[in-house]
Amino acid sequence: MLFSGYLTIKEKLSETMFTLRIPNKEIQKLFKGLFVDAIFRESNNVGSLIQALVTKNISQIIKSLEDVVINAISFYDTSKKYENPYQTLLGGFLYALDDYYIMHPNMESGYGRADIILEPRNKAWAGYILELKRSNTNDIEEEAEKAFDQIEDKKYEILLKKNGVKDVVKIGLVFDGKKAVAYY
Repeated sequence: MLFSGYLTIKEKLSETMFTLRIPNKEIQKLFKGLFVDAIFRESNNVGSLIQALVTKNISQIIKSLEDVVINAISFYDTSKKYENPYQTLLGGFLYALDDYYIMHPNMESGYGRADIILEPRNKAWAGYILELKRSNTNDIEEEAEKAFDQIEDKKYEILLKKNGVKDVVKIGLVFDGKKAVAYY
């Protein structure tokens, strides 16, 4: 890939190690498509997620995100304590939406850091704030509501509002293994 021009050398670290970079947006788009196809081949719901985001079909958004978790992560890889595996997986998946939404992971906004902020490239579309949690009790619905309340209390919407997004959808999303429950 290096000699065919799909990758270029950014920095030589040693005689046999290099930092590589993707040379242009066209090749970046190709790699993004290959990544999504390789990782999320079974779910193939990028198109339906984009449509759901643009039309504010929240139940389809939740279903699409849960499908990603169901198809692309092992139950054994889900942390019993933290949301990090979910955030990493969903962040990688949502990066594929780059033509439509800018995905900001752990972005400081308001009084803290939201897990995932989706900023629409078209400011007439809704922006999204996702606060992810790993279930720690038997009342997953209450935990989802608390995740939503955290978005409200910490004023995570400040970044989107500052960037001209008028419509902001806030979603508290709690995972119990591969099951997702949302409050919005």
